[in-house]
Amino acid sequence: MSKTLLLSAACTPGRPGTVALDTLGLEQPRLPTGVRLDPAGTQHDLRAAMPFGMVLAPGGRSVVISSAGYREPGLDVIDRATGAINQSLLQDAAFLGLAFSADGQTLYASGAGQDVVYVYRWAEDRATLADSIVLVKSGDHGAVLDAPKGMAIQGDTLWVADIDKLRGFDRHTGLPVGVIDFAPQGAVLLNDVAVSPDGTIWISDTGIIMNEAGAPHTGPDRIFAVGPGHAISVAAQGPQLHWPNGVTWDAAQKRWLVVSFDPFAGQIAAYKPGDSARTVIRNGKGKLDGIEVLPNGALMFSSWADSSIHVLEGTKERQIIPSVAKTVMAGLRAK
Repeated sequence: MSKTLLLSAACTPGRPGTVALDTLGLEQPRLPTGVRLDPAGTQHDLRAAMPFGMVLAPGGRSVVISSAGYREPGLDVIDRATGAINQSLLQDAAFLGLAFSADGQTLYASGAGQDVVYVYRWAEDRATLADSIVLVKSGDHGAVLDAPKGMAIQGDTLWVADIDKLRGFDRHTGLPVGVIDFAPQGAVLLNDVAVSPDGTIWISDTGIIMNEAGAPHTGPDRIFAVGPGHAISVAAQGPQLHWPNGVTWDAAQKRWLVVSFDPFAGQIAAYKPGDSARTVIRNGKGKLDGIEVLPNGALMFSSWADSSIHVLEGTKERQIIPSVAKTVMAGLRAK
């Protein structure tokens, strides 16, 4: 005779009706050094795992997060003040790319392996599917998309990073308007895209090959710049970039910011325009992905290492939105 006991309990400490991990006899996760990091500040759970990209919504009250993990992929609209999830929008697939139009009325989101770019109408801190949710679909009207990732808007052009090409589409019609080919430069995996006020485009090349074996890092690690006439140059390169990933322009400080995806070196580096020298302003747990600058100058970034959102204010860093499993299943079997 066998009996099985299954116990389901929320493992977030400090909430009414929940059971802490210690109560279940389960030890809190520890670092390889043996110490344990206890989160500081207020924390709020995400709906989905593995937050890839994020963008600050017009008005600064909300943050839109794109997640693509083992739970349902899609977008979540988060209230910055409370951490509450005000809206969830499921997609068949999602990735790093998120961008608002200049007028703040349209949100574009990458469909990743679905080879599409979705368009949402934005009003009163909520996103609504447009009449046709697919703005760009590979094969339609001559459009080609292999694996769309980061996106940025320059005027009426939506630029999409697509393995070794930067593809441009009319942001109103979805029709292709141009392609900047990085294959001659040996690009491996173009990942994120950002545009500065002078029209310069920066694109990170994380140096990862996605194939049947997984996603091995081969390098080289590079950041490309696209200038007038779509001329391509290398803004920075070398192993010191630690798998460059998310890119953004910091208007207040007049600098580029790039996060690293290296699992052993989670860095945020700053670059002044025209200067390949990098200043590391954060060095910690790895696998950083998206990055945005908040209105107060603080930096908000996502991390695969703990599936959460962090904020860096000066030298003070805090985890503001974690994604933790809310249930623990403990089994006891006797024969």
